Amino acid sequence: MKRFSAILYSKYILYIVIAMFATAVFCYIYGYYILNPVYTDWLLADAHYDLSQHYLGWVAYRQSEWTFPIGYTDYLAYPTQTSVIFTDSIPCFAVLFKLLSPVLPDEFQYFGLWGLLCFILQGVLSARIISRFTDNKAIIVCTGIFFVFIPAVIRKMFGHTALAGQWIILLALDRIFDHESYATRKKYIAWMLIGGLAVSIHMYFVVMCGIILIGYCVADSIINRRVRDGALLLLLYLLSVGIVIAILGGFSKGPVVTTDGLGIFSLNLNGLFNSQGWSCLIPSFPLLEGQFEGFIYLGVGGILLLLVAVIQILLRKKIRVTALGKQPVFVAMLLISFLTFIFALSPTVTLNDRVIVQVPLPEFLLKCWSIFRSTGRIGWVLVYIILLSSLFVLCKTFNNRTAFIFLFICTAIQVYDIHRELFDRHIRYSQKVEYETVFRDAYAGEKWSQLGNNDEIKHIVFTQTVTGADLYAFTDWALSHGKTVSNFYFARPIDEEINVNLRKALLEPSCEEMFIFFPSNVKECARYDLNYYIIGNNIIGYRDVIDGMDLLPDNYFYNNLNQ
Repeated sequence: MKRFSAILYSKYILYIVIAMFATAVFCYIYGYYILNPVYTDWLLADAHYDLSQHYLGWVAYRQSEWTFPIGYTDYLAYPTQTSVIFTDSIPCFAVLFKLLSPVLPDEFQYFGLWGLLCFILQGVLSARIISRFTDNKAIIVCTGIFFVFIPAVIRKMFGHTALAGQWIILLALDRIFDHESYATRKKYIAWMLIGGLAVSIHMYFVVMCGIILIGYCVADSIINRRVRDGALLLLLYLLSVGIVIAILGGFSKGPVVTTDGLGIFSLNLNGLFNSQGWSCLIPSFPLLEGQFEGFIYLGVGGILLLLVAVIQILLRKKIRVTALGKQPVFVAMLLISFLTFIFALSPTVTLNDRVIVQVPLPEFLLKCWSIFRSTGRIGWVLVYIILLSSLFVLCKTFNNRTAFIFLFICTAIQVYDIHRELFDRHIRYSQKVEYETVFRDAYAGEKWSQLGNNDEIKHIVFTQTVTGADLYAFTDWALSHGKTVSNFYFARPIDEEINVNLRKALLEPSCEEMFIFFPSNVKECARYDLNYYIIGNNIIGYRDVIDGMDLLPDNYFYNNLNQ
């Protein structure tokens, strides 16, 4: 009983304190409205549309019948089945809440809860790692607070929302620092779980955790003097990733891999110190277009930690001896850093707005690399290795009081450095918003509602590619009436299959399909044997007569479109 009380006091109470602080920070930045699971307007009113994609992907998946693979939906590119993986709707949450769907309200969102969970785990897992270096409670708590303010996490939150789950990187790195894990067979289960969890959050985390696993395998081989264990770990990791992808339908046909984007969405050599407008203390450096994905800014607080750590390593032989004394971990961290750096740079190495070198590679290798073309994201692993290593040096070279004071100062500076961005998000998310769309307009909304309530119409077919606000407004309207759409925005395009479906639908229209023509392609209406109706700027094509709507005369297109 005493032992349990000691553990509770020394560890879990600290985690609870960190979780409470992370919750307070999250609620300040984003407000508490978004934690309301039935408040969905903020997801559809997002000016950047990423949130709309993630939310509508979840809605479509929820409305779909259960299939195997379980991640399929046919509501977003009907009749093609697509995986929830490719809408970045956080598959692990999507599956969980689809299971609970019968007891959930009609409108339900989990993205606010996901954001809060990311903040909490970000703080708790970083504290767990630093507790392996020191037992000082103040340092442990301050570390957890510091890691809540990592710029890369906050930038991705409610942008590419799944990618804010960078706590999975900390979870993988924790295995490196857990010396007991190397001596037990539980390591196989742990890495299989990490692999499955990574792919069920976002595919890019599979690469990041995989690189960390390579470092772990090297350390394991040094400690246990068996290469076989490392090879088995890698095999089991890949097996768990493959199984989860298959279960979620990620191997479905359709997405085409090209080399487009590789070398564009990459890491710049100035990445660690380039705030890209986030800092109010240091200027930004120039970048090539598209390199926003290489945002791995440490923050001024993180830069100060790094500088002090480097100085201590250079001046103090003791810390170098201590690091070398942990040789397997030291080698693992160096290898992870090297592999991460090379992968994130891509074949196009850049500094500021200049290309330094373009590495020639075989086409097949470029295509493989292009599966994860936003290579700059992989650089997030460097952020966590640098900060954790700097904290290790801080704990080993200063007494507890000095280390805490310096870490506290760095945390305060970190917050001040990015406070403008934090406040901008506070203004954007803390106010309740109402989603406005033409489908809720007094006149047009009534017409769209009539069409939506028509049970004979089951599928909405876009006769051209739709993007941005129009795409999400039409999709929201269709899904809210239980109808499918023929096209959507996916992480990997399936344009060829969608175009085939469109040609087939126009050639043999059924009474279940309603065609949407837009101002830019309305002249095409004359080519098809359909009945036409007009709502606002859109022409509606349907095989049969729609009761209660005014049919356009046969000479409408001749009189109005040929003037």
